[in-house]
This record gives sequence, C-alpha cells and structure tokens, in this order.
Amino acid sequence: MKTSSISLRVADFLKGHPPFDMIAVDDLLRLAGTGRVKFHEGGEIVYTEGEERGRYAFVIQKGTVNLFRRSVRGEDLIDVRVEGDLLGFLFDSPDTPYRCTVKTAGDTIIYAIPQNLLREVGEKYEEVGDYFREYFGEGFKPRRNTSSTPDNARGIDERPAHWLQKSGPVNERASNRLLTFRLDEPIHIVAKRLAPGLQEAIVAVDNQMRPLGIITESDLSARVATGAVPVDAAASAITTTSLITVRPGMSAGQLILEMLHHRLHHLIVTEDGTTNTPVVGIISDRSIQMLHGSIPTFLAKEISVAENAHSLAILRDRADELLLHYIEGDAQVYWLADFIAEVDGAVLEQAVRLSRKKLLAEGMIEPKAKWCWLAMHSEGRKERLLRSPQRSAMVYDELPAGAEGDDAEIWFARLATEITAMLAPCGFSLDPNGRMATNPQWRGTLSVWKERYHQWIAYPVENNILALTPYFDARCVYGDSSLLDELRTHIQACIHDNPNFMPLLANDALDNLPPITIFRDSVMDQSGTLWSSIDTKLHALLPLVDTARVFALKLNLEDSTFTPLRFKRVGRHLIEHRELFEEAAEAFSHAIRLQTRMGLRRGDDGQYVKPDELPRGEVQRCKAIFKTVVRLMEFATEYFHLEGKTLS
Repeated sequence: MKTSSISLRVADFLKGHPPFDMIAVDDLLRLAGTGRVKFHEGGEIVYTEGEERGRYAFVIQKGTVNLFRRSVRGEDLIDVRVEGDLLGFLFDSPDTPYRCTVKTAGDTIIYAIPQNLLREVGEKYEEVGDYFREYFGEGFKPRRNTSSTPDNARGIDERPAHWLQKSGPVNERASNRLLTFRLDEPIHIVAKRLAPGLQEAIVAVDNQMRPLGIITESDLSARVATGAVPVDAAASAITTTSLITVRPGMSAGQLILEMLHHRLHHLIVTEDGTTNTPVVGIISDRSIQMLHGSIPTFLAKEISVAENAHSLAILRDRADELLLHYIEGDAQVYWLADFIAEVDGAVLEQAVRLSRKKLLAEGMIEPKAKWCWLAMHSEGRKERLLRSPQRSAMVYDELPAGAEGDDAEIWFARLATEITAMLAPCGFSLDPNGRMATNPQWRGTLSVWKERYHQWIAYPVENNILALTPYFDARCVYGDSSLLDELRTHIQACIHDNPNFMPLLANDALDNLPPITIFRDSVMDQSGTLWSSIDTKLHALLPLVDTARVFALKLNLEDSTFTPLRFKRVGRHLIEHRELFEEAAEAFSHAIRLQTRMGLRRGDDGQYVKPDELPRGEVQRCKAIFKTVVRLMEFATEYFHLEGKTLS
C-alpha cells in the first residue's frame, strides 16, 4: 500500500510536466511504479562528465541542480535545472557517456526512472520521442511533422494557415476550370464561354495550346459593355498579352505571393511554368478564396488605388491582422516574410506614385536618370514582420553638371521627403538617427555610394562599423535594381582589397552572447546575473543576423539577405558544417516567430518576453536556440581565426 501510494504521488507529479503530460495514465503509472526516490544534500554530485551512463534517468521533484562542462578555463556552468526538469538521458544514444557534471545547489529530491522504460515510451509516443531529442540536444532541432492527415474526423486541418502549404485542391480546380479561345474568334463567342460563371477569365492559345493572352470578366465590362469595343470584333482587341505563368503543383501560399508580387488576380498554369509549353490550368484569387477563406490578394488591388496616406495606413493595419492569423496557424516564416515584404512593397510603390503625382502637379520636372529605393536594416533582409522605424536609401545614376543636375538633386530630395512622409502614418516612424533617404548622407549617385562603402570598409574603426553593419543588408524595393547590383560588386571588391575588414566584422558579430539558461521565471546571463525577461533581439535574433551577414559577405552570397536563406546557402558552401547552419536557420525562424507573435498579441515590438508567458516546451526551445547561437559563435571564432576571442 505504501509503495502504491508513492507511485501515485510520483505519477501525479510527472503528469504536470512535459513530456509526461503526453503519456496515457497506464504508461505513466508504469514509469512511476518502477522508479526510485533519491535525496541529495547541497553540493553533491549526481553524475560526472565522462562517466559511463547509468541505468536511470532523472526528474527533479524539488530543488535546483547546476550543470557544468570542462573547458580550458576549468568548469563552465552550462545550465541550471529545477522542478520538473530532466537529467541524464539520451534518447538515441543510450551508450554515450555523460556529457556534463551535475551538482545539486541545495537539498534536492530526484525521481530516478529506468532509461529503457523512458525509451519505450518515447518510441510509442512520437511527440514524446521528439521532445526527448530536442530537450537533450546540443542545439535547435526542428520538430518533425510526419503526420500526413489531420486529426479531426472531418479530414480538415483546423490550423488557420496550414492550407498555405497545400497544392492539391487549388491545382485540381485550376485544371477543371480552364477555358480557352483563339485570338481571331469574335468577342461575343468568347464571352458566351465565360457567361455560365464557371471561370472569371479565359486563356488565348495557339494551335499547340501554348498561352498567348488572357481576357477577364473585367476586360469585358470595361471595354465591351461600355461600347468602346464592338462585340463582333476579334478577341485580340481586348486580350492582355503580357502573361505571368506558373508551374503545376505550386502551393496556395506560393500562388498568393505570385499574385501579390505581380498585382494580378489570375495566373496561367503551363506544363513547365513558361509560355513555351501548353496551358494546363488557370488559377484565380477568387478560387483560392472559395477553397481556403481569407486571403490577402485583395490588399494589392486596394493599395494600388489608395488616394492618400490615411487609406494606405488602414490597409497596412489589415495586413497585420492577416499576419497574426497566419502566424498563429503555423505558416512558414519564409512565407510570412515574403508576404509582408510584398505588402510593404505595394505600399511603397503607391507612395512613390502619389509623391511623383504631387511633384509633377507642382510643375517640377522629373529627371530621366535611373534610380532605386533601397530598404536597409531589417526591411532590407525581409525581416520587418513587426513595423519599425524607416531605414532607407536612394541611389541614382550620375547626374549632368550645371542647372540640370541641380534640378535633379532637388527632385530626388523632394521625392524622398514625400515618400517618407507618406510611409510614416502607415506605422513606419522616422528613424531617430536620420538614416533615411531624406538625409543627404543616405541619398546620392552611385559613385557617391561607392565611395561611402569604400570608406566604411577601408576605415571601419573610424566609421564605427558596428553601427553600420545593418546597412550592408540592402534590398531594392522600387526602381532599377541594376544600381544595387553594381554597388554590391563594388562592396565585394572593397572587402577583397581590405583583408582586415572581415575579421573585425566577425569579432563585432560575436559581442552579443546569449544567456546561459532559463530557469523558473529568470534568465541567467554569462556573468550569472538574473533577468526577468528573454530579450528576443539581443539574445537570439541579433547574434544570428550578425553572424549570417559575416559569412554571407565572406562567401559573396549577398544576392539573398534573409537570414535563414543566408544560413542555408552558407551550409551548401561549408558542407562539413551544414547541419549547424541548418540549425541556425531554424533557430532564427523560431525566434522571429516568437517575437512577432508576442508583439502582435500585445501591440508592441515583442522584444521582451517573460518566461512565465511561455509554455514549458517553448522555454525549452528558447534554451535550445541559445545553445545553437553559442555553437555558431564558437565555429565563427575558429573559422575567422579570432585569436584570443572568448565566448564568456
């Protein structure tokens, strides 16, 4: 009776902590019934690094234990574990010696559970096995998702954004709704095919079914119903011949991004995604809406006709509502980043259009010079999921000497001012440091910009390069991107000519060390100081962003600036360390999701998150992110030969 009572108490304790809360009662009682209760006084060693792994794994019932690992400095504190935490278990490597030394910080009660039974439970419950792998891992590992069918009886995945990764329903509808015509057919014949309402557009094809153009319902309304074009005219008179084609099998999310990017409501599907092969279907935003509900393609259309900053601000607010909807539904970070970048790109495009219209109405003359608007900093990396201050630059071609050049300078200065003023009411405040295109230091000809970057790279200390590194993350969001391409080529040449630049940049990138651990409601930094919140920016995002940038610049991978993509591309170059960079990409994705989700829920920047705001499993994943950051920094220290650099 006494043994049974102890087992029930142990089981009752275990079910309040992951992963035991995922285990059926019978299995939980079996674990509890085969375990032992151990008491340790403060300062006792539970097990020692390098020692052969014992029969039992441990769960802390009461007290605190410290985890140490040997280093050149002696013993480094690597973690702190408290009530409900696990010790001494490797799910996939049962014969591996203990990887650290565990000492009790005070009087401690520990439940010892046979490792073979824990392993059986982990094999029986997939989520439990994944939890064990993640918990005892050396860094951030993405959770596996092997389930191909939803859990609920109706066969519908209820996560709001899960459909973004699906392709079947949309592509099936695309082929079923395909209507075609010949360019020489009369308009009224073509219109009759659309009349039953089975489709909103019809595709012009040649004798080999290759696409030549498209007619939509709106074309018929705007040009034929108004009498502008007679109904017996050839269909070619109202056919749009500039086409966007896509390949079969693209997911709903990919198709939505294509529509947003090209400001279209219809996409033509061909056998290989080009106009050189036969049409196999047509996809409309209305079809995706009918299949999946709320989609954001309407934003592009509404933004393109917004008449003022107030209207743009309302539409940008709507984008945040959709963003929260998608992020709560586990939409991929890559898709979320592209979605917001497309929306903000549409907002900027309309701001440029309205600003140009205003300047022309005032009688100003627009110069013929090529120019582009650069997004810098987080927006330059497509990582501005939460709205933040504007960081922009303007680059333009060389201007003629004399009055004409002076007038062009005035035009670009006024244009930058108008655009910036248009974006501010949309939630993009002015940069407090003035690093925007309105500032002459962030606006100029290509030759001026080349000289600026040359100075930064040749004299990094004098120019406080640490504050300028986010401005190596530039993306053309409007205008002629060839200017940025040429500037990037120049930047790489300057880096090549200044070999001391990269080690200095790498050294600066390793300045933001993550905390050692999170325990109870506190975050412990490298000095042992306890903090009340996780700083998502300084503890995770910033060190990952900075390290990814350094490797990308070193390997000349600057055509993509999104941090996870940078890591993945670096991993393809440094094959032996690919797993580490894949982990870093996943760690960043999870960290920015956490920051964005918390920021949208609370209406702030999401930078500070209290541990007690998060589920226990989420806290563990934050700790895994910290481990990945440290491993990444250790590798960077070795790769860039940063002698004397210590990560403590």
